[in-house]
Amino acid sequence: VGTIQDITEHKLAERHVKKIQVALEQCPLSIMITDPSGIIEYVNPAFTAVTGYMAEEAIGRNPRFLKSPNTTHEFYQAMWSVLTKGKAWLGEFENRKKDGSLFYERATLAPVWDEEGIVTNYIGIKEDITRARQEKAERRVLEAQLHQSQKLESLGSLAGGVAHDMN
Repeated sequence: VGTIQDITEHKLAERHVKKIQVALEQCPLSIMITDPSGIIEYVNPAFTAVTGYMAEEAIGRNPRFLKSPNTTHEFYQAMWSVLTKGKAWLGEFENRKKDGSLFYERATLAPVWDEEGIVTNYIGIKEDITRARQEKAERRVLEAQLHQSQKLESLGSLAGGVAHDMN
């Protein structure tokens, strides 16, 4: 006596879940998943690479431990206001690494719903944009210097022309 059960669907579902898990683990962007109250349940290796915090150090904590002293309470209130309305929040903010250094992130934060439409989690997908911001600031400085040198060059040409006319 025996029973046979078709487990094809079960195996396909397992492969699908495994594929998503591998994608999250290998994603170059920092990924964080929290419960509805904001307690971290998952972070990927990119989160560790950016912040310096191991998954074990982050899981079970509120993301406030990353908060920069330069980011206001009102900023976070506005962000949570969007999220609790069931909408995605997109923006940039400054956070603090484990070593205390500050960095900038571009983030998309969004609620995750179950089948009944209840928020079960929040997911954050973030990119470290510190270097890009530094390069942009350096480019602005160089452009300002170029503009200043062009003004001085124009002034020198004008002075040379006046001196020539005086002669």
